Amino acid sequence: MQSILFIVLMFVALTARPSWADDVKSTSSCSKTGAKKVCSFDISIEGQITSTTFDDVKKALADRDQMMKREGDQSDWWSIHIDSPGGSVNAAIEIGRLLRSMDAPIAVGADQACVSACVLILAGATHRLIYGRVGIHRPYFETPKADVSVAEVQRAYSSTTEEIRSF
Repeated sequence: MQSILFIVLMFVALTARPSWADDVKSTSSCSKTGAKKVCSFDISIEGQITSTTFDDVKKALADRDQMMKREGDQSDWWSIHIDSPGGSVNAAIEIGRLLRSMDAPIAVGADQACVSACVLILAGATHRLIYGRVGIHRPYFETPKADVSVAEVQRAYSSTTEEIRSF
């Protein structure tokens, strides 16, 4: 019985990953070129944009800040790569605003796509390299779990489109 429990626990441990590692990943490195130390930090945002994606991006950016403090604020080469089918409009706007506040660079690779709500993240970044596919459409609303009136749906749609326009 204990060996079966051990095997099950090992399987769960090996297949489980931190929630932010599936959508937001980061890598960093520092090297010396002559007398100067240069550090690079790359963030990759992949997959569906959800409410946790914003927190994950904030965590990755905090990791970048920590690396720069640890390394003595040496030359910083950093970039954000995005490949997403979209997702939460609100989360994408929050991420876009965060990237704008940091004067962030972003790239869509040749074999990547940034569509739907992802475009709001792309619009927020101040430096963009686009080699892949970019596309947008009207906002999508999930089917409400409770009964809603036509007027409530219209108000929600108007509110969302106004928020996108103001962004």
